[in-house]
Amino acid sequence: MALFALAILCVGDARAATFTASQEHAAVVPLEEITRQVTRYIMDRISAEPHHVRITNVRIQGDLRVPRAPLSYEIIPRTRQLWPGPVSFTVVVRADGRPVQRLLATGNVEVSGKVVVAAYPLARNHLMTEADIRLEERHLAQLPQGTFIDPQHVLGKRTRQGIGAGSVLHSQLLEAPPLIKRGAVVTILGESPWVTVVAQGQAKGDGARGEQIRVVNLSSRKEIYAEVVDASTVRVDFATANTRR
Repeated sequence: MALFALAILCVGDARAATFTASQEHAAVVPLEEITRQVTRYIMDRISAEPHHVRITNVRIQGDLRVPRAPLSYEIIPRTRQLWPGPVSFTVVVRADGRPVQRLLATGNVEVSGKVVVAAYPLARNHLMTEADIRLEERHLAQLPQGTFIDPQHVLGKRTRQGIGAGSVLHSQLLEAPPLIKRGAVVTILGESPWVTVVAQGQAKGDGARGEQIRVVNLSSRKEIYAEVVDASTVRVDFATANTRR
């Protein structure tokens, strides 16, 4: 009965391991199983957000014949992998725990997930509500940085520009609406480790929560930069305050 020898090439090792088996006792590793193992490896390492991963254009280099025995697999990335995109793995096939084959698997990883899109055309300076958005499945590789996947991160924000229906919403399209408008009278909280001073001021510009805006102290007429706390309050740290007359 014909015998065949399969060489297992070890990366970084010039030695080769072999196994010999009769044709009737040999099995073939299904391509679908290699794809499933690589997909599971990637899913175990991708972010916890709900994504769908698909491996396309899978190609296997190496002999897929192995002994008829319980098989297990070890997936070893050949380079630092960035998903989605092209990938390359060494797949070590073990029969009864013994390495019997080493394969090269290449392919392309497509990662898709639900992202927030505009439900209909939105005008500039529009305040976002639940009625303005919906979730759609998109390929993540084609999306800009800062794409929103959680609708709660969109609600209450304001559009920076007009947005078309179905457009993916990201951080460059939306901003926090100003809590304080230019000309508004505000309460200035001046803080230091030892004392807190309260004064009245007038905003010299619009500002959202956490932003720095120019404020004129109505008593001293000094102009300062202060952080927006809420719709009627700004805060300045005496230790770092930047003032000008």
